[in-house]
Amino acid sequence: MLVLLVCVACVLYVTPVRTCTSSGQRNDRPIIGILAQESRSLPPNVTCYVAASYVKYAESAGARVVPFKINQTVEHYTRLFNSVNGVIFPGGASNLISSGYARTAKIIYQLAIEANTRGDYFPIWGTCLGFEELTYLTSGRLLLNLTDTRGMPLPVVFTDDPKKSRMFGNFPSDLLDRMPIELVSAHVHKWSVTSDVFRETPELNQFYKVLSVNNDSTTEFVSSMEAYNYPIYGTLWHPEKNAFEWTRDYIPHCPNAIKTTFYMADFFVNEARKNFHKFANQTEEDNALIYNYNPFHSSPGGSRNDAPVIGILAQESYSPPNTGSYIAASYVKYLESAGARVVPVRINQTLDQYVYLFRALNGVLFPGGGADLVTSGYAAAAKVFYQLALEVLDSKANSRGDYFPIWGTCLGLEELTYLTSGRLLLSPTDTRGVALPLVFTNESRDSKMFSGFPADLLKALASEALTENSHRNSLTTETFRNNPQLSKFYRVLSTNSDGKTEFVSTLEAYDYPIYATQWHPEKNAFEWTRDYIPHCPNAIRTTFHMADFFVNEAKKNFHRFSSEEEERRALIYNYTPLYMGRNGSSFEQIYIF
Repeated sequence: MLVLLVCVACVLYVTPVRTCTSSGQRNDRPIIGILAQESRSLPPNVTCYVAASYVKYAESAGARVVPFKINQTVEHYTRLFNSVNGVIFPGGASNLISSGYARTAKIIYQLAIEANTRGDYFPIWGTCLGFEELTYLTSGRLLLNLTDTRGMPLPVVFTDDPKKSRMFGNFPSDLLDRMPIELVSAHVHKWSVTSDVFRETPELNQFYKVLSVNNDSTTEFVSSMEAYNYPIYGTLWHPEKNAFEWTRDYIPHCPNAIKTTFYMADFFVNEARKNFHKFANQTEEDNALIYNYNPFHSSPGGSRNDAPVIGILAQESYSPPNTGSYIAASYVKYLESAGARVVPVRINQTLDQYVYLFRALNGVLFPGGGADLVTSGYAAAAKVFYQLALEVLDSKANSRGDYFPIWGTCLGLEELTYLTSGRLLLSPTDTRGVALPLVFTNESRDSKMFSGFPADLLKALASEALTENSHRNSLTTETFRNNPQLSKFYRVLSTNSDGKTEFVSTLEAYDYPIYATQWHPEKNAFEWTRDYIPHCPNAIRTTFHMADFFVNEAKKNFHRFSSEEEERRALIYNYTPLYMGRNGSSFEQIYIF
């Protein structure tokens, strides 16, 4: 243990601390509009819809979302245009000329052209139908041809060095190397703009640059494009589906497909950060956000599990009154952003119910909150899952190759230290509502948690205030060193200090896939109610890479529900989140049980 005691005090990077704040050239609270459209398969009294996968896609890269409903006045759309920082034209099946979707798209497209011409940078993104709509709006003609591309994954075949484009210029080189040879793009379209048509149409080829093409075995078509002189982008494929849609077998969910989802979203949200439109006041913004609408669950009935389902522990709730337990929606979105689905693990269930869920789930997350570490229903559920994962009950899961990961955030880290040591070992610290850089230990150099992080992001984590802390108690490094149950079980990957007391901020177990942070990786992208939460680009990247690590750990587990119907009944989609942010809550949305 002498080596550990020395290493805890060592720092991997020693650089000045920079705060993660917006500059005059970047808006770190972007709001993106998503066009709604008509549908014949909606619930009664509903006139239009937005697929939740587009909302989660934008949110995963650090944006909030406002729906653009169909059949509104020009004045209404103009007011929304001047309040949001970019717009997505999503995929679907609306008519490109006569639909309410088409009318809204035309108004926004014209406003964006005018705005960008006068120097008001306003990005537009079109996916699938949105891509097709952009080609119609730019050329004034329907230029589509039938292709056999309904329900197939394809590689992204670049037409030139993708690093020369804006869209792909900041993608990791290793991902760009894999995209042309792996099936990372889901195609769900019966029509395409062929390469021949594009070359023969000056309105298109003088406005857009083709970034990628694909082929249905007989016809080559344009699959990605960006405007030369405007921040207007389109993909005929669906980058949002890889992480957020699970109802079709042809949607790719491999690790590089999930990374493609994030980096596509990250690019467009960073484009939106260059715009500084805003709502007239906070009330107008609150009333416009997608949080005011209830999502509707519409889905019908190897060596890696690319459809992982992760449990999140609920905990006792005291607000709203008369509710038994809750889960903050930010944890759900956090896991979904890296390609997992979520099942709530409710408090006060029987041991048999928890054992059943353990055998059906691929990992579990102990979230932050205010529950008692010993007597609460949260603590009781955590103890069962911890013991099951560590072989104590009957499965001997991890030692026999049944890899089952656990993650603890804030309260979850504190709960894990109690479960491992059998003692409450926390000390008060002045760490309620502060963003900090991580002070990496030498142990982090060969950690599982950070091994896949980009080098530039690790440097940013050590020098920028990218980690949000919301805890009044901490495990001090001195306490950790003096407790053999902890120091033999966990390695310390990072520490922090409140100016007086050094405490442990990141842990991973030596011999088990058990991980914990005292800070909140989920808040950077998905919580907006507190000014101290960092939303800069590196903070958003931190959220994704932390989620991506844990979801990839869950992909090593092959537990499953006994039937698809039982899985559907268990998923979080069956519950509707409440919008709490407008009422002063620290959470934008929560699920209550």
